[in-house]
Amino acid sequence: MSRSGPKPDFVSSEQMKQQQGGQRAINHVVTAFPAGVKLARACLAALLTCLAMPAPAAQRDLQKVDAPNPGPVYIDRNSIRRSGATVRFLYILDLPLDVSRPAAGQPWHSNEVEGILDCGAGTYTFISVREYSGAAAGGSSTGGYTEPLSERKAEKIAPGSTTAFVAEYVCRH
Repeated sequence: MSRSGPKPDFVSSEQMKQQQGGQRAINHVVTAFPAGVKLARACLAALLTCLAMPAPAAQRDLQKVDAPNPGPVYIDRNSIRRSGATVRFLYILDLPLDVSRPAAGQPWHSNEVEGILDCGAGTYTFISVREYSGAAAGGSSTGGYTEPLSERKAEKIAPGSTTAFVAEYVCRH
């Protein structure tokens, strides 16, 4: 079985290593195989979409934590990563859509917050928040924010705050 058109000019693996970010290799493949460009782009887009998606709820291990909020707070036990007294983790805060009038039966949405606790120093560093349309980080992601690395700083945990209740659980378990 033969392919019509010019034969692709293959690049050695050593040459590919020297190319920044693989962009030249991608351009080479696109030039050498123009018929497969649309398929390659579609596959790449699908792969990047899958990699950007959060872990499905089935992969979470949510532990409800008692905290002074209008809605439940959960620690994702599968997200906990320890290094000495420092713990990186995710917690989920459910909120009624109308916080001014929390009532049973009204729709909920949630925030998934990533942070770092220093259990020894009693400090917390905010990393990011992702908003979801449903409770317990369910539904679709509706937005989010990641603190720039240069602006991240450890803050003392305020007694009685949501972070204090979360820290009590995470540092203990």
